Amino acid sequence: MRVADKDALRRWEDFKINIHRATPVDLNEPPSDKAARIARLLRSPEEYGKYYLPHYCQSEFAEFHREFMNSVTKKQRIYVVRKWSRAHAKSVIGGVLIPLFLMCKGELKNMLLVSRTWDNAVELLRALVSELEANQRLIHDFGSFISLDQWETGRWVTSSGVSFRAVGAGQSPRGARNQEARPDYILCDDLDDDEVSRNSKRVDQLWEWMTGALYGCFDITGAARFVVINNVIAKDCIVLRACEVADNVDQIDILTKGNVPVAERTAIEVELRTCRDEQRRKVLECALGYIKTGYRPSWGRFTMVEVAYMITKMGYRMSQREYFNNPISEGKVFKKAWMQFKKLPPFTSYPYPLVAYLDPGFKKTKTSDSKALVLIGLHQSEFHIRKVFVGKASVEEMIAWCYNMDTYVKERKGAYKLRMEEVFLQSLLYKDFAEAAKKRKYPVPVTGDTRKKPDKDARIEALAGYFERGQVFFDESLKEEHHTKELIEQFLAFEPGVRTLKDGPDATEGAIFQLVEAVQLRADVHVGTRKANKHRI
Repeated sequence: MRVADKDALRRWEDFKINIHRATPVDLNEPPSDKAARIARLLRSPEEYGKYYLPHYCQSEFAEFHREFMNSVTKKQRIYVVRKWSRAHAKSVIGGVLIPLFLMCKGELKNMLLVSRTWDNAVELLRALVSELEANQRLIHDFGSFISLDQWETGRWVTSSGVSFRAVGAGQSPRGARNQEARPDYILCDDLDDDEVSRNSKRVDQLWEWMTGALYGCFDITGAARFVVINNVIAKDCIVLRACEVADNVDQIDILTKGNVPVAERTAIEVELRTCRDEQRRKVLECALGYIKTGYRPSWGRFTMVEVAYMITKMGYRMSQREYFNNPISEGKVFKKAWMQFKKLPPFTSYPYPLVAYLDPGFKKTKTSDSKALVLIGLHQSEFHIRKVFVGKASVEEMIAWCYNMDTYVKERKGAYKLRMEEVFLQSLLYKDFAEAAKKRKYPVPVTGDTRKKPDKDARIEALAGYFERGQVFFDESLKEEHHTKELIEQFLAFEPGVRTLKDGPDATEGAIFQLVEAVQLRADVHVGTRKANKHRI
């Protein structure tokens, strides 16, 4: 057995021990009370979950949880889609609570759990099987479920003949009968795959398999509960296609419109006034920003600060996909296909000095914050991005970028201008640059950009034409650098009016503007002769 398999097995054994400890039973309960209790629990999936699965149900159910459970359990034939944010218990409810509840009621005979791979399906289904093996309350009330001769990885058949089977995307589910019983509950959990979703033909193939071979496993009559659960990871994916044919669809993002408790907001505001840790301040500012625009967590299990922490650490683009069902892969303004790389000419071939534009961010502190420095040259009507620094950095690190940029250009015998918005240069950085010059024995040629800039979003959006017409190229040597990837991600995530990181696109716009202005200022002025005006006296 591989080490990874041994580790996985050990984790599941520990998990079963925890299940056993979490589900003690009252051995002195009178039989009549036991029967009445079981009957009461089988009338409500919520009460069933609280009693039999206390280790999962440590937080109160939200209304969307109740609606999901009732939609599936109260109808024998239904097609349900739940596109919920990560960490909102969709797998626990759809893959553990609901099938166990139906099984105990005698309404489930043959379940298929489908995921993007067979291994992933096995791991998801193992959570349910562990309950059958170790949950004292289930075993005490309904007897032992283990049937040793049919208890194997990927397919488990209980002592009462209920079958649970794992299926990977694209695998043949034909013949998935349990004796004479066709599947009566099919759960598609985490079926969408990043790689597949980037290829429309592969999405077509998976969709055809799901709607044909998989859904066709159901009998034409009798129970047929089909459930698809996933957050939306792409503009074209299985969960979105399933929404178009489903009987019942619901979307839950991590935040929803509403007000947080006054005490929670006050606590955030008080901490923000005294907090000196820059990373913590970012989280608090993010939380307060959502609160001020009228948002609260969709599930009371989470606080606003907990949600903001995950959003800030994950970044805007990924958090939109994982928590808001809003995948940003191609960009709403800038498209991924527009981000072109090629081998660029020598630095000495540029007719105008290159421009390195520095966006130092808005925080007047020396702690880390998002900043950007982008070097661009203009060559035969093309804008060439020759070097990029984008990301979180302290003021000292940002100035080090400038010196690295200076060395980078000089080593290639190029000429460049280093520009930064004048207001930042005056109020924050003259002293810092002067101190750096003393340490390094020479200054970098930073000068202030005195332009009165229009709205930032409008300026950045105006760049889209250059990208779309194929006039912007990255140096191919930058393709694998994380700074370049961050700049491209910021362009793809850009959307006017939406709060995203824009330091990279802003610096790019500043450099391109300077280059265009240089061309216009150096353009030849032609003076012609004026014809005589015979009407002039």
